[in-house]
Amino acid sequence: MGAAQLVTNKSILLAAATILTIESRHQTLLNTLNGGSAIPQAFDQALTPQQILALAAPLISGCDLGIPRT
Repeated sequence: MGAAQLVTNKSILLAAATILTIESRHQTLLNTLNGGSAIPQAFDQALTPQQILALAAPLISGCDLGIPRT
């Protein structure tokens, strides 16, 4: 959600939005199967690309995205 503002191609943005809805269904199913609430909160917090990179950095090697870490 936080990177949506960086996507200028409307076709790509539409494709990303359709993927987002599927992923939210997957998360709901996983929450339920693990004994949690299907929808634990009404709204998610959008993270910036820098925040995502900070979280994912340990899993990424050899990829320069041109996004500075915070």
